[in-house]
Amino acid sequence: MYIKACDSLHNISRPSQTPVKLLKKAVQKAENSYLPFVKLSEFNPALLQDFREKLASAKNHSEHIELASLAPSTFLASEVFSEALARTTHKLLELHDISDFLLEFTGATLCKHSSISEFVSNLADSSWPRSEFKRVSSGLKRHDRNLIKPSAEVKKVLPEDTSLLVLIPSRVESHSGQDQYFFLCFTDLTKPDWVDSVFLSALVVLLSERLRQEQNEKYAKLALDASSLGIELSENDLRNASVSYPDLVFLKKYLVRADEVSAGLQGLLRDMILHAPPKFKNFELTSRIKMPKSILRKVAKRGFGTVYKLDDIVGFRFVCLNHNDAVELRDVLVSELQSSRSWIGVSETPEDMDILSNDGYRAIHIKLRHADKRLSKIGCELQIRTVFQDAWAKASHLAAYHKNFTKSEARLIRKNLAKLAELREEADAFLIDFTQDL
Repeated sequence: MYIKACDSLHNISRPSQTPVKLLKKAVQKAENSYLPFVKLSEFNPALLQDFREKLASAKNHSEHIELASLAPSTFLASEVFSEALARTTHKLLELHDISDFLLEFTGATLCKHSSISEFVSNLADSSWPRSEFKRVSSGLKRHDRNLIKPSAEVKKVLPEDTSLLVLIPSRVESHSGQDQYFFLCFTDLTKPDWVDSVFLSALVVLLSERLRQEQNEKYAKLALDASSLGIELSENDLRNASVSYPDLVFLKKYLVRADEVSAGLQGLLRDMILHAPPKFKNFELTSRIKMPKSILRKVAKRGFGTVYKLDDIVGFRFVCLNHNDAVELRDVLVSELQSSRSWIGVSETPEDMDILSNDGYRAIHIKLRHADKRLSKIGCELQIRTVFQDAWAKASHLAAYHKNFTKSEARLIRKNLAKLAELREEADAFLIDFTQDL
């Protein structure tokens, strides 16, 4: 309890630098819980006096801000801009700080930052008909950035007595890729005369630019940190994944272990091929460790702990002449790996590993992990393809990473890839007959 009381004293000692909501909460806890504790305990009288003075100061500051927010019309637009600059000069901004500022100085009854769909889904009753949900969302989108007099449908998701809704783009990139907005709701009594969409947009641009500048500096430093660790990641890669320095250190250690696993598996595979039937020596073998950028993209939404669930960090690919060769190689690999004490998790049902997906991709996949506990969290995958399957996969990869296709072009590409997959199956079957006759 003593530690908590000291922490409370720390929180109320700097009211002007503490966010409004946090300050109000800290004052309430200090007054109701920690001040009585300090009074009853045998502490130095100077500490009790200091606690009382700091609490009184924080309480006065909190009440002043609360009164100001109840009478926002007393502020001039120029004063709001000056206050915004003063508060953000030496503070590491987050998106909710902009929300708090708008709420405090405009008198809005609600200020949330989210996408339109998130806003509606968070406030709407779960029993809403889907058609009404869509109608509210589309109604908000049509009034983008305007002062809106809410329709009956929109009012259902707003605070009571809302007569005016303001939507202002946040100007800050979101991880979800959806446009983020600030939603401000006013009643006839709370709207200041100087509040309009142009002023609010300018204010959000000012604050967002501060936030963006801080983010750029943060991720530029992280990119240098990544480079010093030997990890190739751009500022955009780091920003999209919301990565911290401890994450980079973790990733570096993980990639070092992945490299160790890859080297061990490569030696084993090459030794197998050396003692296998002569035709196996003509199979193309390539390997790769998943790029840091790809790993970040996979784990960005779920956190770095989920990297252990990825089963293809280390990848090896064989390219054979025909499908019969691929099946024969699969059986040899599965038999050798299952008999090895160094590898675990090798599938025991080879017939289930021949993948033919709906989009046309086809290959044989073998999943495995190292038996060493220190290395067992590195997921490995062996792929076996025919030359035609490999050609199809490369063509598909080129199409998938082209970002400028229209919807009609994308439909045509999917149609052509499906046709190409049919031709590939025919070619693979023909090649089996052809090579058997040689």
